[in-house]
Amino acid sequence: MVAELDNSKLNMSYGTDAKSAISTADSVLCIYRSVDDGKSVMLAGQIKDAYYDWRVPDLSTPSLALDRSSGPFRGRLYAVWPDARYDQRTQILFSYSRDRGRTWAEPSVVSDDSQSRGSNNGANNFMPAIAVNRDGVVGLLWYDRRDNPHNIGYWPRFSASLDGGETWLRSVRVSASPHVATDDTRKNGGDTAGLAADADGTFHPVWIDNRTGIPQMWTATVNVKAAARR
Repeated sequence: MVAELDNSKLNMSYGTDAKSAISTADSVLCIYRSVDDGKSVMLAGQIKDAYYDWRVPDLSTPSLALDRSSGPFRGRLYAVWPDARYDQRTQILFSYSRDRGRTWAEPSVVSDDSQSRGSNNGANNFMPAIAVNRDGVVGLLWYDRRDNPHNIGYWPRFSASLDGGETWLRSVRVSASPHVATDDTRKNGGDTAGLAADADGTFHPVWIDNRTGIPQMWTATVNVKAAARR
């Protein structure tokens, strides 16, 4: 899964004020597949409505996961990406496909930060990662700034869906410490995150924070004590 950006619509370096917010879809999320063990790839489908915003350093790659479980949503594809179509800020959007990526459900916001700080002053959430465990539970990790009023630094948060992405549990922090912004912008991190599920169904998020004074990769274990259900 890759984001193909429309160079004629990028708002990079056009300013950080509300007037410079992206106001139209400026990218297409393309889903590719291979049927020959990776020797070649072909376009499977597209999500043709993505709003990538370059005013703040929140641009990140989308994330894709496949349900390989024996649960009720086996074979469903899940996609998440950072999107700025609402409230002039970046939120985490989600969609799913029942037909191997050819068509996609209407995107919905899954980052559950509902507070508003005014135009161009809301929390910019970013770096989503998605995975599905053996029980068909969909896990989601992202970098969240609801507790970072200056939109610098972040907390990693996790949420899960038990019904194939139709609804989501209330998100929780997975870290005991945030990533705190420093005067050296090169050390402000945020370009790496990931999520995986092991054979036992436990989720393992990974993120960057600088609690030791040095940006390092951290991980935790997240257990969702439920299985997917319709």
